[in-house]
Amino acid sequence: MLLKPSHVMKPMSLFRYSVLTTVLVLLHIVSNGQLKHNYHPRQLHSELSRDLIDGLVVQFNEENKNMPRDRAVRQVNFDRRMFFMDKVFQGGFIKDDSLENYVTNVLTRLVDNNSMQPFTRRVLVLSSPHVNAVCYGQGIYAVTVSLLSRIENENQLAFILAHELAHDEFGDVRNRIVQEANLELEDRAREQTFKVMSGRIDTKEIENFRKLIYAHCAHSRQNEIRADSMAVVFMRNAKYDEHEAFSALTILQSSQSPKREIGPALFLPFHSVNHPFQDYWLNDRLTVYSKKYMSTFLYSADSIESHPSIVVRKKILSTYLVDQRTPKAETQPLMFANAIAEIAAFETVESAYKNKEYDLAIYYALQLYNRYPQNAYIVSRISKMLSDLYEAKNSGKFGKYVAKYTPNHGEELKLINSLLYNLSQKELGEITFNFLNSNSNFSANEQGHYYLLWKISSLTKRNDFVAKLSDGYRAKFGAGINSYEYH
Repeated sequence: MLLKPSHVMKPMSLFRYSVLTTVLVLLHIVSNGQLKHNYHPRQLHSELSRDLIDGLVVQFNEENKNMPRDRAVRQVNFDRRMFFMDKVFQGGFIKDDSLENYVTNVLTRLVDNNSMQPFTRRVLVLSSPHVNAVCYGQGIYAVTVSLLSRIENENQLAFILAHELAHDEFGDVRNRIVQEANLELEDRAREQTFKVMSGRIDTKEIENFRKLIYAHCAHSRQNEIRADSMAVVFMRNAKYDEHEAFSALTILQSSQSPKREIGPALFLPFHSVNHPFQDYWLNDRLTVYSKKYMSTFLYSADSIESHPSIVVRKKILSTYLVDQRTPKAETQPLMFANAIAEIAAFETVESAYKNKEYDLAIYYALQLYNRYPQNAYIVSRISKMLSDLYEAKNSGKFGKYVAKYTPNHGEELKLINSLLYNLSQKELGEITFNFLNSNSNFSANEQGHYYLLWKISSLTKRNDFVAKLSDGYRAKFGAGINSYEYH
C-alpha cells in the first residue's frame, strides 16, 4: 500500500466514521461466521501485480540516488533489491484489502502526525509464519502475517511500525548497506572459515575477525535501542498509547507461545477411542537437537545477536515513557483488529504449510482447531500434513518437513516437534485416519476430505474404506476420486 509524500489524511467526519465503524463491525461478524466452518487462503501478489511492482521500482530508484557511487555498495544494494522483487514475483506477499488497509492506516497515522522526511512510504504483509517486521529500504516496510496474528490492539502494531519508521529516519538501512559493502563481511567470513577448516589461520587473525564482527553487531544493537526510543515519540505524537510498547515487546519475546492458553487440550485432536494418545509420544528428544551452542568456529553466538534482549529493551524503554493520562485518539475498531488477527492466524498456518515447516504449521493449526473445531480448511491442512509425514517417515525426506534441530523453538513447539519424531509410521497412519474419519471432522460436502481419507486409507491398506470412499465421491461429485487435485 502506497503513501505519497503529499498524502495527508483528512479528519473524518462523525457520520463517515460511524459508517466506517458499522462496515468494519459487519466485516468482523461475517468473517467470524465464515471462519467457523471454512477458510479460503488469501491471494498473493505476483508478477501480475503491476501497480505494486511499478511503485517499488520507483521507490528503489529514488533510494538508489542517495547511495554512494561506490561499486561495492551499488552491488550490495542491487542484490538486496533483486531479492525483494523476487519475493514479490514468487508470491511472498499477501494481496488482501483488509490486511493491507489495516496496516497502512496505522502507518498513515504515524507519518501524518510526525515530521518525517518527504518520500513515498509503503507497507506490505509478508506471508511468513515467523513474527517479524522490517524496514527494507527507503520507505519500504513489511510486517509478517504471523506478527499480525499476535497483536491484540492497534497500539501494539503502531509501536512496531514506528520502530521501523525510526530506522528509516535514521538511515540505518542505508548505513548498514554501506558498512557491509566496505567490510565485505560475507566474503571475509567465507575466507576465514575456509582457513579454519584447512588449518591455515593463526590466533591473531581469528581475534581480529572476532573484533570486527563484534563491533558491527554492537552497532546494530545500539540502533535497535535508538529506534525504540524514537518509536515512543512517534506514538506519542500520533496519540497512540505508548505504554503498549511493552506488550508489543512481550509479543516479540513470546512469539511462539500460544496466544490463548490451551494446555493439554492442544493435543486432543490426536486422541481417539480406537487409538488413544500415548504419553511417550511427547518424550523429549536428545538434547543435542535442542541445545543452544555458546560458540562457533570464530565467535560467541551471544555476541553476534543484532537485537538486544527484550528484557534489556524493556528496561531502557521504561525511561522514555510519560504519564499514561495523556489523551489518546480513537483507533480502528477493536472488533476489526480482532478479525484481522484471526485472518492472519489462518494465513500463518498457510504460510508455514507452503514453506513445508510442518511442525510449525501443525502447531498453529492445532491452536486454531481449538477455536474452530468445525473448520473444514483446518481439518484438511492437518490431515494433508499428517499424510505427507506418513509417506516421508523412515525416509530421508522427513527432515525436509520437520525441523531436526530446535534451539529456537518455544516449549510447546518443541513438544509438537518431539511428537512428530517419536511417532512411528504406523502410529502416524492411525492418527491421520482416525482424525479425519470422525463425525466431528469429516465433512460430506468437502471434496478434499474425501480425497485425503481415501489416500490415507489406501496407504494404510484399508481396502473397504477405499472402495466406499471412491463410490461415495463419484455419487456426490460425479467424477472419479483419482481425478481430484488437492491444493
